[in-house]
Amino acid sequence: MKVQIDERELHFRQFLKYLRIACEKIDEKYFRLRFASSKELLLRERVYCYELYHQLRIILENRRFRYTLHGEVDKRCHEIIRKGYIPDFIVHIPGEMENLVVIEVKPLRNRIKLKYDINKLKYFIDKAEYYRGIMLVFGSADEDNQRIEKIKNRIKRYIQDYEDCIFLIWHQHPRKKPIILLPPKEENVLI
Repeated sequence: MKVQIDERELHFRQFLKYLRIACEKIDEKYFRLRFASSKELLLRERVYCYELYHQLRIILENRRFRYTLHGEVDKRCHEIIRKGYIPDFIVHIPGEMENLVVIEVKPLRNRIKLKYDINKLKYFIDKAEYYRGIMLVFGSADEDNQRIEKIKNRIKRYIQDYEDCIFLIWHQHPRKKPIILLPPKEENVLI
């Protein structure tokens, strides 16, 4: 017997595929930024986000995806969403309460603040009926497996009761596929 999959789940899976393609198109110069006074390459969230937005927009428009991608939409004037949270990205149908995914992006660093962003994802899932939330972490370091494991364990604690709604995706290297670390059933799956 064939299992029926919810239409929004199909759209979400389709979006994950487009997100993978967009991540694979992000070049080193947008993944890590070199400052003129330093030889060190630094992870910069805004630089990465703007390029991810650019790549996703091209893909979504070429595929005639029914949802629209918006970046950093201030929802304080929205009749339902008034908390002042501004997510990095939302994928929705503007003017309707048909909300597919809310995304937060963070560089992989020693001190990464996750609880605020996870609470933001939960808020949008609860109050604005977003189907899924994504915490997208990008970057790598010598000790990345250890660091990402700590991040994964912290997020697991923060997303209790949201295990199937919030995904943790790690984009480790430019021009490479990201992997899904959470939810557990999706763990270590290349998207």
